[in-house]
Amino acid sequence: MGNKKFNLTKLALAMGVTLSLSGCFSDNDNNVEIKPPVVPPTTVKVPVSDTKEALSFYVNASVVDATADDLTVVPNATVKFFENGVASENITDVSGNAITELTTATGAFTFNVDSDSDISEVTVIISAEGYFNKTSVIDFGDKDAVVESLITLAKKDALVVKEATAAASGGKLSEDLTTKTDDDSVTVSISSDVELRDAEGNAVTGEEVSISLVTAPLDAEDGKAAAIDVLPEGFSAVANDDATLVVEPAGYVEVNMSAGDTAIKSFDTPISITTTVKGDFAEGDKFAITSFNEETGVWTKETGEATLGAGNEMTFPASFTTDHLTGFLLSRTKEVCDAPVTYTVTGSDIPSSGLFMVLISNSFLKINKITESSGTLVTQADLKRFGVAKDATVEAILFDVNDFEFGNVASTNLCGEIEIAATAPTTTLVDDALPMTFSCSNAEVDDQLPLGGAVVTYAQTGKIPLVASESANGTYALNGLVSGEEYNVTVNTRIEGFTVDTFTITAGSTEAQNFVRDNCVVEDKEVTGTGSGS
Repeated sequence: MGNKKFNLTKLALAMGVTLSLSGCFSDNDNNVEIKPPVVPPTTVKVPVSDTKEALSFYVNASVVDATADDLTVVPNATVKFFENGVASENITDVSGNAITELTTATGAFTFNVDSDSDISEVTVIISAEGYFNKTSVIDFGDKDAVVESLITLAKKDALVVKEATAAASGGKLSEDLTTKTDDDSVTVSISSDVELRDAEGNAVTGEEVSISLVTAPLDAEDGKAAAIDVLPEGFSAVANDDATLVVEPAGYVEVNMSAGDTAIKSFDTPISITTTVKGDFAEGDKFAITSFNEETGVWTKETGEATLGAGNEMTFPASFTTDHLTGFLLSRTKEVCDAPVTYTVTGSDIPSSGLFMVLISNSFLKINKITESSGTLVTQADLKRFGVAKDATVEAILFDVNDFEFGNVASTNLCGEIEIAATAPTTTLVDDALPMTFSCSNAEVDDQLPLGGAVVTYAQTGKIPLVASESANGTYALNGLVSGEEYNVTVNTRIEGFTVDTFTITAGSTEAQNFVRDNCVVEDKEVTGTGSGS
């Protein structure tokens, strides 16, 4: 009997019945090869790293209270960036987005410079509730390293302030006005014949005007602000153009007036201002006047001068007239230093987190971050710009981010080399490594990828933050920590849509951190033999 398995009837063929055996065979009638179906590979979605390349340069700045006993940040500060009197177009955040101003809840802020810009400094105007506005120039040189900067702000109640009101009508005072501070250090006199004008030169309206006088002595008592704490930076190059001379401040006063919400900016006839200067001067001595526009951060040399009246125990009234209101600096010149300002730290080593060095006198203030035992604080080319006089003396103070003092020289020559002996605090300082990774809820595998290229800072509550440098891919160095103390860590991933809440670590027992995000970049990857997708 024939093999029924291979006995195909015409009916079966007509109905399209296909019989198959293991292996392949050909239809002898049509010679068609029969192939098995193709099964597509199985894939899973895996995360792809989208971290940024680490920044080699940016600025990390902190606003600190000039009159506090300890190193305390000023919260809720507003920072505006200027160049040559107009809002800067060259400043960005650390993600590359253009900014002209920012508000910092913690008192600390970071920023960068547009990659196409060749600027080496920017003017910042900083304001905060209860504090006197401060203008500072942040110098970042060649932009080849992270710059850490401190900017001091003085409380208004630590200054000499006088506020008063006066009746007005038709853009003029109803009667002559003379107002002075309680300590008699500043007096302003305005005739009732003077027209009070706004910024556009129009006579103001209203029945009452207010006037504010603000000043600070060169030498202030403890807990009070000195003139150097409020004096805007950048005046030295404007106040005189002689390359062999630098400006020495003798006094600073700011006078403001308003009619309701309208600021009074000028007058049709000059008014009189008298302030106090102290020193080895004589009646009749003259002082240059440089005015400061607090809205643009620009200094302007005035054509007039202030003249000293009769003195009493080296204290003299200095009077001048002006047809506008702003801040006014009275100054004289001195011979410029002829050598760069350098430093040498002996004794204790500089900690890995670095130290801040403050050079301060009643007419000079400069704060530098140092990481080496010797270096340059002011180059030869910048001596005039920073106002370094040949005979200037300063106090030099070394301290760290934890507010531990490492050294202090009560008086040293500013011109040339400054030597300061450092002694490390007895408190135990530790360096911690902080590995950080991220995983992805929108991926189908639980991979953890290194979080590299972030901007990471750390600080004790209410204190200034330091930058944590990236020591390896996704691992950051937290140096100079007080063992056992808690530090707040702030992470800016620089990745759009990926934010990390501030978290706390304990110095000496820092643990790795992983952050879950839902917007990772993913790609399809074929599952291999194990089906793990890895």
